[in-house]
Amino acid sequence: MKFQTTYTFFLTYPIHLENAYPILDEEGKTLTPYSFTITNTCDLFASYTVNLEMLENTTLDSKYIRVMLNNEAIQNLNEFESTTMDCQHFFRQFL
Repeated sequence: MKFQTTYTFFLTYPIHLENAYPILDEEGKTLTPYSFTITNTCDLFASYTVNLEMLENTTLDSKYIRVMLNNEAIQNLNEFESTTMDCQHFFRQFL
């Protein structure tokens, strides 16, 4: 028996905000979301953690970035638990 998962990304580009301007949460909900699916394809239990990562050259403070995960309440990015960084070139990671 082997452990196996599949990942499906629905956009071919990362989230990139350049020359962006503030919008209302309701307006943000109408934008195309960055979507992905993680599927456990074996008979073993699998858990996962999704990190929201900011690149090291980010100039916008995380308290000004609003996110909505799993269609739940919209939150400022800095409200999520901060975690240690696994990858190089990232400034900060959130669980």
